[in-house]
Amino acid sequence: MKKNYIVIMGDIVSSKQINNRAKVQDKLRDVLKDINLKYKASIASNFMISLGDEFQGLITSPKEIFNIIGDIEAKIAPVKIRFSVGIGTVATEVVATSSIEMDGTAYHRARQMLVELKEIEGQYTSPQTNILLKSHVKNMTVDGLINSLLASNYALKSKWTDRQVEVIQAYLNHNQNQYQTAAFLDIAQPNVSKSLSNAKFYTYISAIKAIEAFLVSEGEWADE
Repeated sequence: MKKNYIVIMGDIVSSKQINNRAKVQDKLRDVLKDINLKYKASIASNFMISLGDEFQGLITSPKEIFNIIGDIEAKIAPVKIRFSVGIGTVATEVVATSSIEMDGTAYHRARQMLVELKEIEGQYTSPQTNILLKSHVKNMTVDGLINSLLASNYALKSKWTDRQVEVIQAYLNHNQNQYQTAAFLDIAQPNVSKSLSNAKFYTYISAIKAIEAFLVSEGEWADE
């Protein structure tokens, strides 16, 4: 059985329409450096800009997929990012410092999902999701269910106010403890609870935890 890896690819949405595009790219480089440091234990090949406004990285733990994506989203906001996740093998040597020349089913699947995301965006007046995942060819039904959950979560996130986003990020950064979050934001704990409830955050996070639990349990899929 071959070892599975996880490729996360990202791409800045409508990058050519962004003012100070070079400044945004510089910020993205800094964000990716922070990600490489924070998640060092789970990163097999560092996150880095790979092509134009695209970036990619290789990780070993499905537990960190949405933590990494969430951190990048929060730190690069208000710039929007589309993400693709490919789970599979790596056919070439794993190089910790750069994954640009690496290849394998994990990379092929991530690339396929990134292309599909762009195609979906072209079919609608507004984005329907910003994350697509592809694992094993025999798990298309499961992948479809996962991507449906991710689309539902995107619908929830798209309605979050700036204040709710601030509270949620603080909550996630403080061990999901409402009292620590309240102290950090200098507000009352009931206000934290109300923000999380109004944002339907616990519905959102339960979907993420369900996906993570499934991917962890199926993490040793043989790849063909």
